[in-house]
Amino acid sequence: MLYGAAAMAEQEEKMEISYDPLVLELSVPFQSQFEAEVAHNTLVVDPEPPRSEVIKSFRVDGAILHITLQAREARMLRVATGAFFDLLILVTNTIEQFGPQTTPQI
Repeated sequence: MLYGAAAMAEQEEKMEISYDPLVLELSVPFQSQFEAEVAHNTLVVDPEPPRSEVIKSFRVDGAILHITLQAREARMLRVATGAFFDLLILVTNTIEQFGPQTTPQI
């Protein structure tokens, strides 16, 4: 006979419990649509590793970058969120220091 956590784990396997994903939605304003697109194009090329089980989606609406992160576990969402904010800070600092604030003239 199993007791405690082992018994609970065995019972959960038999029940096939399904969970709704945890979702984090962010809206990040930029000074222009061009800057939002630069941030989008920079962040979208860095997908999550296959084993992370985190889904990221991006959308630009005017000068606002919308980001959605989805995960099945709070721990995975927390780790992905921390890593994402590190990249977002790097991108925004780079835009502030080097990037033009309007569409370049060609």
